Amino acid sequence: MSNAEINPYQAPQAPLTAQIVPGDEVWQDRGLLVLRKGAVLPDRCVKCNEPAEGYRLKRNLSWHHPAIYLTILAGVLIYVIIALVIRQTARVEIGLCPRHRSRRNRSIAIAWLLFVGGIGVLVLGANDVGASRAAVLWTGLVMLLTSPFVGLIASSTVRPKKIDAYFAWLKGVCPEYLAEFPQSPIPR
Repeated sequence: MSNAEINPYQAPQAPLTAQIVPGDEVWQDRGLLVLRKGAVLPDRCVKCNEPAEGYRLKRNLSWHHPAIYLTILAGVLIYVIIALVIRQTARVEIGLCPRHRSRRNRSIAIAWLLFVGGIGVLVLGANDVGASRAAVLWTGLVMLLTSPFVGLIASSTVRPKKIDAYFAWLKGVCPEYLAEFPQSPIPR
C-alpha cells in the first residue's frame, strides 16, 4: 500500500468486538453477567443456580445512559421521546427454578390484586357519605398508584446495567450462577 492510499483519519475497520475471544458468548465481569445478544444461557436459575427444568423467561430489556434522565427537567415528554430514540435493547431468555417462578407469579398476582382492590376501594369511597370518605379515597388511590411499582420491583428478575450494539451487562444474578462463567476476556 502506498502512502497515497493510506488515510490516517479513516476510522479503524476492525469491529469493536475484535478483543473478544471467538466462541465466548457469556462471561462475568465485576459481578455482572455479560452476554452477547442472542446467546443461549444454561438451564439454571439465575437467582439461585438450581435447575430451571427447561423453563425460560423471555424478556425484552432496554437501557439508555443514565444522564438521559436529566432531560426530565425539560419535560417528561421530551425525556420519553429521547429515551425511546436512543435506547439500546436486548432480548434475553433466562432460566428460573420452580421456587423463583412461583415467587415471581405471586408478586404479579399481588400487584394485580392491589390494582383491582384500589379501584374497588375508590368506588366504595365515592359512594360513601361518611366522615371517612377522604381516608377511603386516599387508600384506594395509594393502592392503585403503588400496584405497578409493586409488580415491577417484586417480579423483577435481572436488570440491565448496560446494553450496547453487541452485548448486554445484567445485574441481579446470583454469585453461584456467575461462578460458572469465565472472567471477562477483555483485558482491563
